[in-house]
Amino acid sequence: MRAQKDRVVALIEGQEGRGALHVQKMKYHNSALEDLVLNMGSNEFFRITENGIMQKVAPIYKAPDFKYGRAHFLSSEKHFGSIYIKTIYFNLIVIWMMTLFLYLVLYFDWLRKLVNYKFRSSLKKFFKK
Repeated sequence: MRAQKDRVVALIEGQEGRGALHVQKMKYHNSALEDLVLNMGSNEFFRITENGIMQKVAPIYKAPDFKYGRAHFLSSEKHFGSIYIKTIYFNLIVIWMMTLFLYLVLYFDWLRKLVNYKFRSSLKKFFKK
């Protein structure tokens, strides 16, 4: 992967001239976004918590600590057991699973049945007294 990137960079620099990639990067670079993502405005590099040391600067390069899909803000990947999934795909899977679940709830009218069941049981308790 790294060798392939180096070949592409060498090819572009051969065609466009040395420093062309740096010029393009500076043309489209957003310093405010970089500060947000890397948290460069923070005065503390780490924080000691009851669970251990928490990295505060450049958290996007840190691997998630949890194994069930939870991750820090702007994490590039999430863990589900021993599987590593890119965040965008993990989020899409969760959204589709929620959509399927809500579709089933509406299709089988489970919400109305649950409300009626709860309402009947509360009425029975009320009239037993």
